[in-house]
Amino acid sequence: MLFLVQNQDGQIVFHFQGENGYQVEKIDATDLYTMMPRRRAELLVTLTAGENMTDVMLLKHEAGLTNADTEILTIPQLHDLTLVEYKKADARQTNRENTLMMTLTLVIVAPILFTLLDNVVLRHFGLSILDSEIGAFGILVVVYLAWFIMTYTKLGERIEEWVMIHLAQIRRTGEQ
Repeated sequence: MLFLVQNQDGQIVFHFQGENGYQVEKIDATDLYTMMPRRRAELLVTLTAGENMTDVMLLKHEAGLTNADTEILTIPQLHDLTLVEYKKADARQTNRENTLMMTLTLVIVAPILFTLLDNVVLRHFGLSILDSEIGAFGILVVVYLAWFIMTYTKLGERIEEWVMIHLAQIRRTGEQ
């Protein structure tokens, strides 16, 4: 089975020969990727452009599509395309969630931490009011910079990987 598709920002446009002639159907790539295998197979059978390259090229010519517009894919290639789109969508969702959590933390936790550091912790070290406020602000800046680095950069990914590897080694050593 061959598919004549266009990838448009997470939407896969299928061009196929239906009962009423040439037809087009748009399907969200992540929906297609996460479908149950039987349902996906039933759907893909109806969206096939043809069994051989000649059928697909005739359909492409009939639809007036150019080589730059469309791709001719097999089932494994279609699966790879939907997997890539699924990973992109997942990364976008994760980024949105991280941004939301960072914003909530800044809005809710920052004033509480600042007050605790300023009034409780730093004043007991004998610092003046101004010095304790500057110190509390500096500590919060360092904490949020570290959080930002761990959340949004490759360095954070490397640090997380290093920590996980060493924790696994410690766990293995403890088991022996």
